[in-house]
Amino acid sequence: MLVLASLLLFAWGHARERDKYITERPPWAGVWLNTFGNPARDLAPYSDHLAGEAGRLRWDRLQPERDTFDFKAIDEVLERVYEAGLYYYCELWTGHFHTPEWVYAAGVPRVVDVNGSSYPYYMDPLYQKLLSEFFNELAAHLAGLPEEWLGRIAFLQPGFGSTGDRQVYKASVPSEYAIDSDEYVSYMQNMTLAWFAAFEAHSELDDIRFLWNIDDYDGRNPDELDGVGDRLRGEMLYAAWMRENYNTQLRKQQFTLAIGYMVVNEWFQDEAQRDRFYGTTDPPLFGGNPEFVRGEHNEGGNMRWASTPMARAALKWHYYWTAISSVDRGLDSWESNSQENFFSGDFDEAFKFSHRYAFYKRPETSPYAFVALRDVLDYSDRRRFPPAEFGGGPVNRGNTARIEAILDAYSAYGAANEDTPAVQNYGQNVYLQNSKGLNDVVWRVIDRNYRRHMVQLDPNGTSVGWWRVGSKDQPYGRFARAFENSTGRDAMYFQFVDGFINSPPSSVDVTVIYFDEFAGSTWELRYDNGGEELAVAFSVEAEGDGVWKTRTVTLTDAVLARNGPMGADLALINTDDNDDKFHLVEVRRSE
Repeated sequence: MLVLASLLLFAWGHARERDKYITERPPWAGVWLNTFGNPARDLAPYSDHLAGEAGRLRWDRLQPERDTFDFKAIDEVLERVYEAGLYYYCELWTGHFHTPEWVYAAGVPRVVDVNGSSYPYYMDPLYQKLLSEFFNELAAHLAGLPEEWLGRIAFLQPGFGSTGDRQVYKASVPSEYAIDSDEYVSYMQNMTLAWFAAFEAHSELDDIRFLWNIDDYDGRNPDELDGVGDRLRGEMLYAAWMRENYNTQLRKQQFTLAIGYMVVNEWFQDEAQRDRFYGTTDPPLFGGNPEFVRGEHNEGGNMRWASTPMARAALKWHYYWTAISSVDRGLDSWESNSQENFFSGDFDEAFKFSHRYAFYKRPETSPYAFVALRDVLDYSDRRRFPPAEFGGGPVNRGNTARIEAILDAYSAYGAANEDTPAVQNYGQNVYLQNSKGLNDVVWRVIDRNYRRHMVQLDPNGTSVGWWRVGSKDQPYGRFARAFENSTGRDAMYFQFVDGFINSPPSSVDVTVIYFDEFAGSTWELRYDNGGEELAVAFSVEAEGDGVWKTRTVTLTDAVLARNGPMGADLALINTDDNDDKFHLVEVRRSE
């Protein structure tokens, strides 16, 4: 066992800039492009919706021989992003097939899993010693780089396991090399301490932050450890230790946050993470600030989240609604590794949306607020879909009759299931990876509008949901809401959350995205200007060309003090008997 008690005292005794919590949006929040070190073109022109260049560093390439180090890949990317005015982050991969061959020649046991993949024996003292020495060399090299280059490092994510993942082995290994939860925690602690000690030996690196891929467990409720498997128990205990001893405000959360939208069983994960992601825990964590959350939406290898059958069924919808869903759930750093898709321009709306909302999680300091309009048919909901009226029988995932009854009720509005068996049999990322199409009657999902800092008041009482509106060759129409004149639903009301508007702003830009369907159809955007009735911001007369359109207005006399019907700040008002459809209401207030 590697003894690093002295390193622990050193690390705890020297508070650094990286120990401070992020309180405002950092300049490196937003969309990232993983170029694998080879960008196809100059990235600077894309800075309006790109934070910087992401990458992966492999131990075997940075130290190909025991006494040979090659850090030029780091130098090249830092010089490149500095000149482009962008930023850089990377994951450091040290285990699995990223371990240099000379490590095994030096005497570290090679572990082969049931699939034939090899790993170092992580508990071997020599392995831990060699990896610690590598950390020292890496930190020393970084400390010698120009200060302006170091200022372009957003954060580093050390990976002590198979890749940047939490586990050390990907499959079963011979019993003599198996690592139980206590050994796992010991190994992860040792490497964490070695990592910190390497960086804290150089004052030049004080501002470099670290991001961690750790479990949600924070140790405050030990009952959460009951009944969990040994591997997960180790990951949970390490996470609790990290949160007790270090700043873990920056964290990775890929599944399912960054890879898709409307995921079967997503409700449970969102319920567990939302307060931490948004900084609303009681008692407060991270000094009362939100977590900074990183996630990957990658294409290639075994992680083809942009290439699944569900994604390919409507790729523009997939990118755009994944972006909106992940903003709703709290993502701050969305990474793509497809330069082809990024540079194509086909998904700019998705990337720009994700980028502009990154880490604007506090209503008091966010310049933006939005509601993306949709209805959700969650067949686990007994109140909305009473069993006696919808299919009969038990309310469980396997009740096909219940799914079909709900679809019958909403098919006229565009709702459909293209792969009901996937809804019934898969959950989380497995559902996204295996569903053969798009589904609208789903199980245990976030069943409301996507939103941030504003809400629609009584959505189903004032409007109706629609699905699959317009061509798939546009981003907006996967979901929508509409007036329904025949049932008296001719007005949609919106209210800002507490803190977003504390006094009348000098100006407010309001954007409405709507489907231009009925020639001559009319509707209005109205707003609270302090009068007895909501004032008209603009009126629209549709052309009926069947495409989605955007209308923006700047308001200079808005009060937005909830003086409208139902306490509304804004409203969409139907002024004829047509049922106009809408995707988004978005606001940018003056800062």
